[in-house]
Amino acid sequence: MTGVGVEKNPALGIELLRRSAAQGYAEGHLLLALSYFEGKGQPKDEEKGFAELKKAVELRMDGNNAL
Repeated sequence: MTGVGVEKNPALGIELLRRSAAQGYAEGHLLLALSYFEGKGQPKDEEKGFAELKKAVELRMDGNNAL
């Protein structure tokens, strides 16, 4: 969501993170959690942030993919 080399588009960044998370990528869940905690690209929501963080940790502990 930094927009390096392209125009910044927070809404698209969040959509891409959601797609990544939906495909089971731990890093997608982690970055989505951070966006919830920081309120970047979407409203702050700690509850959703912790839910996404938990999913990232569970995926990583299962060995499905690395962070």
